[in-house]
Amino acid sequence: MFTCSICNETFVGIHQDSTCTTLCGHVFHYHCLMNWLARSETCPHCRSQVSINNLVKLFLQVDPHARVSWDRKTDEEIETLKGQLRSLKSKESQNANFIDSLESQLNAKNIALKSSKEYADKLKNQAENHKKGYIAIVANLKLLKEKLNASETEKKKFKLKYLEQTTEVQSLTKNLYDLQSQNSAVIDKLKSEIATLKSEKAYFQRRCHNTENINIEQPCSSKMCIENENAIPLQNQTKSVYYGHDPQLHLTAQQFLLGCVFLIVELQVEHEGKLCNDITMSKLDIIEHGGSVDQIYSNRITHVICITQKHHIVEQGIKDGKRCVTDFWLRDVLARKSMIPPWLAHHFPLPYSINHNLPCQDLNIYIVNFSINEYYRIKSMIELVGGHVIEEVTKADIIVSMKRKWRSNDLAQKKNTLAVHAVRLQQQRETASGRNDALEGEIAESSFINRVVNVQWINDLIFGAKLSLNESGYSQYQQFDLCDPFLVNYDMVSHLMEAWKTPLGFHSAQKLDDDFTVSPDSSTQFKRRKTLSKTPELINLDDDDINDNDVVITYIKTLPKSKPIVMFSGFVTDDEEILKMILYLLGGKLASQNFEPTHLVLNKCKTSLEFFICLPTVKYIVNANWLRDSHSNLQLQDEKQYLIEHLQDKYMGLCHVPTILHQYRCRKLFRFLSFFITPGITNPPVHHLEKIISSAGGILEKTRRSLESIKETPASSYFIISCPEEHNLYDDLLDIPNVVYLPEFITCSLLAQKVQTHMFKIEMTAQN
Repeated sequence: MFTCSICNETFVGIHQDSTCTTLCGHVFHYHCLMNWLARSETCPHCRSQVSINNLVKLFLQVDPHARVSWDRKTDEEIETLKGQLRSLKSKESQNANFIDSLESQLNAKNIALKSSKEYADKLKNQAENHKKGYIAIVANLKLLKEKLNASETEKKKFKLKYLEQTTEVQSLTKNLYDLQSQNSAVIDKLKSEIATLKSEKAYFQRRCHNTENINIEQPCSSKMCIENENAIPLQNQTKSVYYGHDPQLHLTAQQFLLGCVFLIVELQVEHEGKLCNDITMSKLDIIEHGGSVDQIYSNRITHVICITQKHHIVEQGIKDGKRCVTDFWLRDVLARKSMIPPWLAHHFPLPYSINHNLPCQDLNIYIVNFSINEYYRIKSMIELVGGHVIEEVTKADIIVSMKRKWRSNDLAQKKNTLAVHAVRLQQQRETASGRNDALEGEIAESSFINRVVNVQWINDLIFGAKLSLNESGYSQYQQFDLCDPFLVNYDMVSHLMEAWKTPLGFHSAQKLDDDFTVSPDSSTQFKRRKTLSKTPELINLDDDDINDNDVVITYIKTLPKSKPIVMFSGFVTDDEEILKMILYLLGGKLASQNFEPTHLVLNKCKTSLEFFICLPTVKYIVNANWLRDSHSNLQLQDEKQYLIEHLQDKYMGLCHVPTILHQYRCRKLFRFLSFFITPGITNPPVHHLEKIISSAGGILEKTRRSLESIKETPASSYFIISCPEEHNLYDDLLDIPNVVYLPEFITCSLLAQKVQTHMFKIEMTAQN
């Protein structure tokens, strides 16, 4: 059977399908060939050109029922050919798809090529424009160079003018500083005069107030006023409450000075060849009752023991809000076992210089009608203002101080008796010489009756009211039978009482260990504990010498900020002089002593000798920008923005400054440790090293201990600071370890806030 090569179907008969052939002789179904020629004009077998006009129809007579015997091999070949045909068709379709993709890619590349040509043309145009702009820029650059040369010439002229003006400003600043230094004495004098005027103003105000309250019809010397057993109000004071400790703290009597740090400024003062007080006993009493005593003025000081307000440390303490009191106050609070505000006039430091221009100098004063304790109290008050207490009224020069005034009836009777005795004295002057002395004494006593004053007269003299010296007859001093004759007018010492308006507390960092010894060799132990009461309690003044009704409470949150005292470190001379001028213009002060600065200005973030010297008093360690920015803003800036937090040390590396300052203030690193410094040390100088050790609580010894004493001393409690060149001073300590150290041992221990016994030891060898 024959098949159509297009549809692979057999030719079954003339009546069913018509057939046709091409000129090349191949036979196909007519409709199959027509469909093929619609797509391609080639023969499906041989690919020769075929035209519709050249087709020849064939009419075959095929018996559909006829059987044809096929060879099996022929069938297999046919199937193989069919498979090949199908694969060729699939390849043909793949090739057609590939051709289509290539055509699409070609079209895309043609489009891209066209756009790139357009972009290249655009770039050419831009390049031509840039070339024209470059030519214009070169021309402008030449003009600018010419202008720059001209401006540099003008700059040199202005620089010369600036240098001239800077020199003029520096000279004016120096002149200003010279004027300030010249006027410092005048300013101090004016300040003292202002203080005197303030005290006199308070005196006159009090005098005017009391004059208004006096009943003219019934003067104070009348019988009613004298015999009145009730308290006579001395004056209407401004009521304020003053604190000792924080009312919420309840301290035991043995530790009532806990949290108090004392600085004894004036205590060992010679008076008539004798010492007024024993400083050693005062220190022991303070330490025994929970307080502590420092040798250098610093921020941690709470109480200043002094005699006069004229001392420069006392003046600074008053400005800083420290509690300035005398040794009399310390003795009285030790007797009471309670740290309370001063309540007697001689508890306050004098506004006069010691033994100079005292108001009662060379005056003889007689005391009468007081108890023994009151007598000695008044005697000490009189001696403070320069007076002399005598035992006989006949030798009294001006004033007799007494508590109760003589009765008027007794006075009249005494005057009559004195008149009779005066007549007898004239008649018997030559014969009764023994009786003359007694009668003259009584007559002299009658002449001083109008000069009798109360204790308030002495109080006002102690507080600086010198005018009261000539006002002994003033009604204020003629009030007797007072409930509290020693009552203090706090308005006259308001600048000293400001510090007592804030209650004194102490932080946990100030608490000492439960058990500690005063010295390594001492067996005395003290225990310090802080207990809180459930309810706040005010000061309890049970003694008759204090009037509780005259004390009411106020509170001061902050104290006025004092001027900075600055020390510089690491600057060249010219830069330091400029910074000093800025400091003077801003109202600051240059530290005149090594252990007084509050601000340390460093040029480099490295430790220096000034850093260790300033540790006891310094508050802020800043860089030089603090002063420069303050000068730009015409006022001192906040130091917190310029603090130096880390310093580089040669031996300890990077050190955190706030931690060192905090720990240094909270505890004494060298407390109870003893040191001996050999005289050959030069870096740092011996006197600086001594102050650094003492400020950290160390004990300095002037001579070296003996070998036996060092062996008996506990380990790590006695140190010798020396250098290898002075080995002859410690050659005998060969068998004792951890005793001799280099000076760096002190500074590195302060930086680490731990005694570095493993560092900077001078190893003892037989060759030494």
